[in-house]
Amino acid sequence: MLRISKIILYVFVAVLLLWELPWLYAFLSSKAANRPTVIYSHVLRDFVITRQDELTGTMVRTDAAGHQREYRAQNSHDTAAVPA
Repeated sequence: MLRISKIILYVFVAVLLLWELPWLYAFLSSKAANRPTVIYSHVLRDFVITRQDELTGTMVRTDAAGHQREYRAQNSHDTAAVPA
């Protein structure tokens, strides 16, 4: 009985591995999608299209009026008040 349960366990583990390994490979080897994303801005109260600039790699946001703004991530050092 112990031998049969071990065989069933090994078959079950093998089936799970066959099922999950293709997903794991695709997950580990995929790149981020380089396509525009539409979000709603509560500050502008309008929709904004974000995309990554191919030359500089920075995020560019375009509003409905066509104004483009470059998005820069801010660290805590950038937003700290520096005495003059």
